[in-house]
Amino acid sequence: MEILHTSVRASDAIAVGRAFVVARQAATVDSEQGSVAQERERFESAHRATISQIELLAKGSDIFAAHLEIAADEMLSDSVFEYIDSGKSAVEACLSACDDIAQMFAAMDDEYLSARADDIRDIFNRIVANLSGGVVNPFEGVKQGDIIVARELLPSDMAMLELDSIRGFVTALGSTTSHTCIIARNHSLAVVVGLGDAVEQIATGDTLIVDSTEGRVVVNPDSETMDSYLVRELNLEALRREQQQVAMQSVEFNGEAVAVTANAASVEEVVAAIEAGADGIGLFRS
Repeated sequence: MEILHTSVRASDAIAVGRAFVVARQAATVDSEQGSVAQERERFESAHRATISQIELLAKGSDIFAAHLEIAADEMLSDSVFEYIDSGKSAVEACLSACDDIAQMFAAMDDEYLSARADDIRDIFNRIVANLSGGVVNPFEGVKQGDIIVARELLPSDMAMLELDSIRGFVTALGSTTSHTCIIARNHSLAVVVGLGDAVEQIATGDTLIVDSTEGRVVVNPDSETMDSYLVRELNLEALRREQQQVAMQSVEFNGEAVAVTANAASVEEVVAAIEAGADGIGLFRS
């Protein structure tokens, strides 16, 4: 039994399940590079494909609507063109521009804006994938009830997953303000982020306990630890149902019913608000 810890508390949930470790292929630099004009055209083609893909995702997600604005921003294209004009291939230029822009966001003092570096990497990952033949699904083989383990998980990853069929996430990188954590919390999933290189101790098929209330992951627990956490998981689920039932009770003031509404910025948040007992949406942030 191995116990991994992080100081980051990403959600309030406990999950027990089989580990599925995400294996990713690193971007390969082109062995045959074309002229500057050809590399510019290659980027423009991949960029157009990326925008078309994000447009489809943006129809049901404010997260991807924000990605669409970033992807269409001239600063992104200009950064790539600058590197292509200096002699880099389209792939090399995208990787370099991604590093520049992501580091700019990561250096910001505001935690929310700093976490947007993940969105920059997500967009460029998609462009590079389109340059290399298309987006590959790294989650083939995920089973019902699995816990996803990865170095990092980005919004495009979440769009490929059936979130209702998995139990949680464990990542080496990430913060509580990342879109991945926000989505996971909206689905009441157990999430532990910021484990660093400790995630390399986990293999596909390992049994995991993910305790996001304590920022703890237990790898291949003994029977006593497993029994203890199964009880805690049941108690936490019972408490969540009780809180939902209380939230659904009508609120009265001077004998008259008062509607309790929620603020939301996405379809996921609307669903979460309804499940929590909200009578409606008072403010929808767009």
